[in-house]
Amino acid sequence: MELHRSCSKLLNCDRHLYYLGLAKLSSTNSCDAIPTRLKWLFTPYGYKFFISHKFTKEVKNRNLPFSSIGNIIDPLAIQMKIYREHLLEMAMQILVSPGQKSETNQDKKTDINDALKYIELLRDNVVVDARTVFGASHEQNCQDLVAQWWSTFVAIACHWLLDDETNFEHLYKKIELIPETLAVLNDPLPKAIVAAFIARKDYLISDRKVAPRKILQQCDYASHLLADSLTLTSCKKKDNLVLLAQLVVCDWLLETRTSLWEDSVDDGLKAPVSNYVLTTFQADLSSVRSIAEHIPHFFPFVMSDHLSFSDEDMEELLYYKRTTDAI
Repeated sequence: MELHRSCSKLLNCDRHLYYLGLAKLSSTNSCDAIPTRLKWLFTPYGYKFFISHKFTKEVKNRNLPFSSIGNIIDPLAIQMKIYREHLLEMAMQILVSPGQKSETNQDKKTDINDALKYIELLRDNVVVDARTVFGASHEQNCQDLVAQWWSTFVAIACHWLLDDETNFEHLYKKIELIPETLAVLNDPLPKAIVAAFIARKDYLISDRKVAPRKILQQCDYASHLLADSLTLTSCKKKDNLVLLAQLVVCDWLLETRTSLWEDSVDDGLKAPVSNYVLTTFQADLSSVRSIAEHIPHFFPFVMSDHLSFSDEDMEELLYYKRTTDAI
């Protein structure tokens, strides 16, 4: 109880460092285990985040939910939601633009493994006990299924970039189970993510049981959903997390289409590129450019701004492939 009182006070007092110290001291002197929902405060990164960010009593309105909140009048629950979304955004920024200065070490440049570290911190925080700082009587646990789903999406994207196809296949089933909170929304971005995931996964599986034509059809379905998402969000205030997620979907689609075309060339099929291939690739390319207008610093993740698209030996497709592989 003393630990809860201290944590409650630190959210409403300029001397939050003092009260956080009291909470930490109380946790070490108590025989009771630290409540799960408070453990993030006593991790090195969670502590640093808590004392450095600006506190707010209101939940930021987003175009899509990226984390759920159990009790909207619980100030600590609000800060925990902000913390989760911060971890997710840090991971996604590194995912789409590795090589930037590290937040935790200015002498080091970020890589995909750093993104996975943020995801690990997020996973450690998405299962919490239901007690509020005001002290409830029950001890049940509740999960942030929304944040869990988004963390699964980012983790899969990271592992694919690392060419790790063995240690994370247990995540495949999880990403296909969209939480109801996301599934009922007008924005089809979560459905576009799953559709693009299925296309990319079907291409990457080693035994190649899925025909290329079926994979392309899956890409088309994902492209359609992504276009609907872009149309829906075009008239809304831009949300970095939404834009970054849309960009990853574009990359999955372009990578898959490019790889399928390269495979056909390797198999000796040197027939002229069909209008269908050109049109669908151009549609995904247009989606990338529309996103890049709002986050231009992440544009190199997909391709250079001067890329022109033509059908001469599909050189642009190969250029795209070489560019993304080099990053």
